[in-house]
Amino acid sequence: MKFILLAPVYNVENYVDKFVQSILSQTFSDFELILVDDGSTDRSGTICDLLSKTDRRIVVLHKKHEGLMAARQYALRYTKMKYAQPSETTQQYIVINLDSDDTMKPFALERTHEAFSHNPCDMVIYGYDRTQNNKVLHTYERQGLPSTIISDRRKLYVKVLIEGGYSTLWRKAMLLQAIPDEDYSSYYSIQLGEDVIQSLAMYKAAKRVMFLEESLYNYEKNPSSLTCNVHQNFFDPEMTVEREVEKFFN
Repeated sequence: MKFILLAPVYNVENYVDKFVQSILSQTFSDFELILVDDGSTDRSGTICDLLSKTDRRIVVLHKKHEGLMAARQYALRYTKMKYAQPSETTQQYIVINLDSDDTMKPFALERTHEAFSHNPCDMVIYGYDRTQNNKVLHTYERQGLPSTIISDRRKLYVKVLIEGGYSTLWRKAMLLQAIPDEDYSSYYSIQLGEDVIQSLAMYKAAKRVMFLEESLYNYEKNPSSLTCNVHQNFFDPEMTVEREVEKFFN
């Protein structure tokens, strides 16, 4: 089993090195980290290139700036071209979409590997802590509870779409072969809520989803991130996300 970690990088020069070091420090070492420099105007792209020279597991792709969703899809297309070709190997590939201004806990990949190994499923969803400057602002409230697997479609939709908190991509690990091929190019302008649109297709494709009640991720409070800088131009795209959710249920 090998992890393919996909991370768009855009103007996060103060965060990206810490993010990469959290990946290189993982207790499970069989992974490839794909960094997509989405036309950064700061030193982010240069930092990524320098980091790739320190470890062969780091791959850096450079592209023009088109936004977070476009960068994620660019990385996924690269991954599918590289790893999804028919072969005689039984190797499983697990894809995790990450944000390059966050970090993973050192045992994150090991725990996720154990979850997939001991519980046949297409997707694993784990908990996270909210952090800032190496301090935990809010820890995962459900930590310590037993993990569960949901295969009933209705129960899954109720949990992830009604209970809330499961829309982000960075807390999901999914089998590469289970990730559906979708064309999201018409949504590339969306800057808030784009994770929801991509998650809907993933939920629809997943036959068994495991909820791992353990915090494996640090969601860093970044004052310069999109979620901390909402303005009026974001509202129309958010309505698009709401319409997609309504279509999903209809």
